[in-house]
Amino acid sequence: HFYSDMAIARTIGTSKTPVREALIDLASRDLMVHEPRRGFKVRQLTEADVRSLYDYREILEVGVVCRLIPKMDRAGLAQLEAILAERRTTIAEGGQQMHLVMADRRFHMQMAELCGNPFLLKALHQVRDLCDLAGAWSLRSAGRKDEAQREHEALFEQIRKKSVAGAKKAMQDHMRSTCRRVLQNL
Repeated sequence: HFYSDMAIARTIGTSKTPVREALIDLASRDLMVHEPRRGFKVRQLTEADVRSLYDYREILEVGVVCRLIPKMDRAGLAQLEAILAERRTTIAEGGQQMHLVMADRRFHMQMAELCGNPFLLKALHQVRDLCDLAGAWSLRSAGRKDEAQREHEALFEQIRKKSVAGAKKAMQDHMRSTCRRVLQNL
């Protein structure tokens, strides 16, 4: 299904220019596909796209934990623990899928922020937009909410212990598990 910038502008009562700019921005982040004279459509990820996306994300996220652990302090641990606690509460209260995806994003992005590399942080922000779309699919799998929480807790424990090797393995396991679940629901 294609979306017209003009039709969207009419629907929301604004001019075409800001709508077109927003759609072009989404297309530049690979969330939309632009086809001249047809319009814009939501990007559909293929199996190959998902595999490549999570392979790239794994490389970035492993880089984050390897750089984070030497810098980790009590304040950083407390920030990560607070995000994990919030996610635990959301699961216990039967929280909606998108709340869990956003809590997951906060956990991972907080680690990236704490490692202090602005270029790594920017790259992760870019890849997370597509991963969040795919991550919502992974949560359709029975038990994935709890499984992902256990994976986050295991990763946090390795960070708390300051085990680079343990955190690296926990992150790789988490990325690969998430990728498998996304592919199951593609």
